[in-house]
Amino acid sequence: MLAEIDKRLQNSLADKPALQKTPVAEFRELLKSGARGDELRSTLYDFIAHSALEFYSLEEVAASLPQNAFEIAADSAAHHSAAAFLAWHPQTQDATSPKLRGIWIYQNLLGFHQADPNPTAFLHCDLERLRWAGKAAVGPTRATRLDAALRAFIETHAKHPLSADARQDVAKALIENEQTEDARDFAQIGADAFPDHPFGRLCKKLVTDLEARSIKIESETHWTPAGANVVIKHANRSHV
Repeated sequence: MLAEIDKRLQNSLADKPALQKTPVAEFRELLKSGARGDELRSTLYDFIAHSALEFYSLEEVAASLPQNAFEIAADSAAHHSAAAFLAWHPQTQDATSPKLRGIWIYQNLLGFHQADPNPTAFLHCDLERLRWAGKAAVGPTRATRLDAALRAFIETHAKHPLSADARQDVAKALIENEQTEDARDFAQIGADAFPDHPFGRLCKKLVTDLEARSIKIESETHWTPAGANVVIKHANRSHV
């Protein structure tokens, strides 16, 4: 069944030029529009390509792979800049590998949107590519490579709201490592930079949640045990 789905997805993506010329808005009656409208996935090609990526990322697909299947090394170009990723040609005989399929699709998406007047779709694909690589890659340096890639993305695109979206990823990783103060400060920058944008507001929500958690922990560590006040008053009277 998985092989048949793979075959149908590849057939669907085969006529790339025609799909890229077809606005997704023409299928509005069949497809549910996202909160950001068509800005991130403006063509039928974008829609089908992202649907394929969802399939190739499924755990069921990964579980069906043979032991010698193609793997993405953590130190590969998967975590490099968009330019380096686009120039990457992985060497493998496993031509039907879901991870190799993912690389090709992201390369095609980035190449397609590279010359867009509005860089939002390109940057969104690039950020999604980094997130995907962070899960798909293997090796002990995977987490550190992803962290470095996200920070580089944030620095390079600091003036774009998607940098705030990437800040959430870094902040959440810091929280997992119990670096909550650093996480709060990191997310606060995104909230301050884009206070009226959805990604900036998500950073603000993360900051608010962290501050609320901090207040709760602080209050719980300063509680007064039952009866303690009575003991204190009695002790004070005995020294009058």
